[in-house]
Amino acid sequence: MMSNIKFFNGTARLGNCRGNRTARLGNCRGKRGAVVRRCKLSPQTQQMLLRCFAANMSGREAGRFCGVNYKTALLFFRKLRAVIKAERDLKATGFDGSNAVAIDECYIKGNWDGGRVAKTVKRGRGTLGKFVVGGIVSREGGHLKRVKFEELSGISAVKLLAFAKQHIEPGATVWTDEFRGYNKLRTVYEHRRCCHAREEWVGKTGATTAGCEVAFRFLRKYLRTYMSGYRYNFKMFLAECEWRVETKVANAFPALLDLCERARAGFFVAA
Repeated sequence: MMSNIKFFNGTARLGNCRGNRTARLGNCRGKRGAVVRRCKLSPQTQQMLLRCFAANMSGREAGRFCGVNYKTALLFFRKLRAVIKAERDLKATGFDGSNAVAIDECYIKGNWDGGRVAKTVKRGRGTLGKFVVGGIVSREGGHLKRVKFEELSGISAVKLLAFAKQHIEPGATVWTDEFRGYNKLRTVYEHRRCCHAREEWVGKTGATTAGCEVAFRFLRKYLRTYMSGYRYNFKMFLAECEWRVETKVANAFPALLDLCERARAGFFVAA
């Protein structure tokens, strides 16, 4: 909801706050009632932090503008990520065969290596000191319809096939690049490729992984701001990025507020 938050002379202004489109953050009351469970913050502060989270602000920025310690803001953001992850785990369904789906993998620096984070990480498909993230993207009308991120333990053909079987129904059309780890997909799916080594971004059969590249670009850009702090709750960050990719920026705050109300009502339990 970055369009509803504007910064001018060091002051944050929020829209849709008790009918006042230019209310200052310190005076913003918002909707009364707590946002998350087991939180000692006032409902007004929770509402302000919720808007900051929807606007993709960091914990330090949110703490500074809301008048709370940055660790308090980070803890509140962690509770919001737990709500998002619990809701996505509850409604998790497989990708059907109505639309072609693209599969790709990416590598995020910050994984543990022998009890510490590897400082020297090589580029490419090496997994030393990296998180391996598998991504599945379904497009409709030129737009991303559904996104699924999952941490993988490896990039072997067996593990990539198991990842695909877990989320994609058999017989669906699957698009990948030329990586040999996807060779076994042809035994279960209608497998089509595009060869990036030949600078073929759209294959002769129409296969493309551009949707996955867009989703991974957002994932890397978002995680880069946390400077490897995401490694402690990596699955929560993946669920949050899925939600952000699928949810438009203008609808982020209403959608997030609805998730929190459903969680407080007991529709699902957040960790």
